[in-house]
Amino acid sequence: MTELKPSEVTQVLKGILGIRKPILIVGAPGVGKSELVTQACDSAGFALIISHPVVSDPTDFKGMPFPMAEKGIAEFLPFGDLAEVMACERPTVWFLDDIGQAAPATQAALMQPLGMGAINGKKIPACVTMIGASNRRQDRAGVSGMLEPVKSRFVTILHMRADLNDWKSWAYTHQVHEAVIAFLTFRPDLLHQFTATADLTNSPCPRTWSHASTLLKLGLGAETEQSVLAGAVGEGAASELAAYAKMYRELPDLDEVIRKPEKAPIFKDADAHIQWALCVGLATRCTEKNFPQIVTYAERLVEKKKGEFAVVLVRDALRKEKKIATTPAFKALGNGPFGDVVCGVEE
Repeated sequence: MTELKPSEVTQVLKGILGIRKPILIVGAPGVGKSELVTQACDSAGFALIISHPVVSDPTDFKGMPFPMAEKGIAEFLPFGDLAEVMACERPTVWFLDDIGQAAPATQAALMQPLGMGAINGKKIPACVTMIGASNRRQDRAGVSGMLEPVKSRFVTILHMRADLNDWKSWAYTHQVHEAVIAFLTFRPDLLHQFTATADLTNSPCPRTWSHASTLLKLGLGAETEQSVLAGAVGEGAASELAAYAKMYRELPDLDEVIRKPEKAPIFKDADAHIQWALCVGLATRCTEKNFPQIVTYAERLVEKKKGEFAVVLVRDALRKEKKIATTPAFKALGNGPFGDVVCGVEE
């Protein structure tokens, strides 16, 4: 099964929100499915209603029977999330999170709204778009499968994978600790190494790296810090991150590097981990005002035959501060090693 990057799934979501069709996003735990849906709603100006079929009863999606004495019958009346959905008057996403974990009867109750856009003959407002998300069976997340008629009511099933560049674009705008961004730039293979296990341990994945960022900001002692990081991303990744965070804290004064980029240190190949950290640190501090100094440092990296660092520095600066794309310093980068970065913005 072909897996899509988060940015590719986002493109599909933009189109789907325009035509109000249901889709299902599938991926490993912690890969960022729920966050992606939330971001898509924020970007499009849609309201978001989140339901959790795994802890729901079928009546949550069909309504509760209520006697109508004057009619001599009972009708199913909506309550909870369903009542909110039926009352929608503005563009809204009804997000069915972890739908693959739901009991078969609860899944079956969703066939009407997914396939007919109605509940017991009552139309769901046309402004509502249904989106589902699920883990995979191999993730040991309680997914035993999904009813065939439920699956086929989604216009497509998108399988999503983690992607470092997409994650960094998110991290720079969500206050993720610089040391975590720098570490994963140096060790990209550790972004997502999810391993399903019955043990009470966690694996490296976008969600748990966000947790590691939170823990690094606590300023704990070295031994305690490594222990709590192990609880977030696992022993091996935590050991490497703790060592990298220690090195990161010993970097040259990054504000001084920006003030005097022509004199700032450029590290040898053997110290690539430090150079990556320095570039991420500079990108994190990038503004429209200081971008010319960052370009000066990037150009020195190119002169020292370290173009890969220079390109990452400029690209990450752009991820952090998109306004630099309009500055003379950015436009003057020309073709050279920065050509793809500049052209990507122009496109």
